[in-house]
Amino acid sequence: MRDFRKFLRVSKAYTSIAAREGAVFLIACYRAVLSPQHGMFGTIIKGIVPQGLLFTGCRFVPSCSEYARDAVRQYGLLRGLMVSSGRIMRCHPWHRGGYDPVTGIMNQEVGSMSDE
Repeated sequence: MRDFRKFLRVSKAYTSIAAREGAVFLIACYRAVLSPQHGMFGTIIKGIVPQGLLFTGCRFVPSCSEYARDAVRQYGLLRGLMVSSGRIMRCHPWHRGGYDPVTGIMNQEVGSMSDE
């Protein structure tokens, strides 16, 4: 398990800038086209389907796509995608949501590393 954590810690250093920015570009494309909150598809569907039957807003601030973009930029491609997939798994009706920035994770890790 420690080797895996070490791998995640150094993944930012070995992830190329092109791959990282490519992932950020794909997230931006998702937001512009498919996202129910930000994209064209969400706008079209909101006009067709009766109100109240669809997803109306994100339970987290920032939204999951913004969180994924920030995580990939901060941690690199591999670790950023793992952190953001954990966030997506927390997005369900029984989670209270709220303010959940990426920097909260980074501050916890920095605090735990400085205690050693």
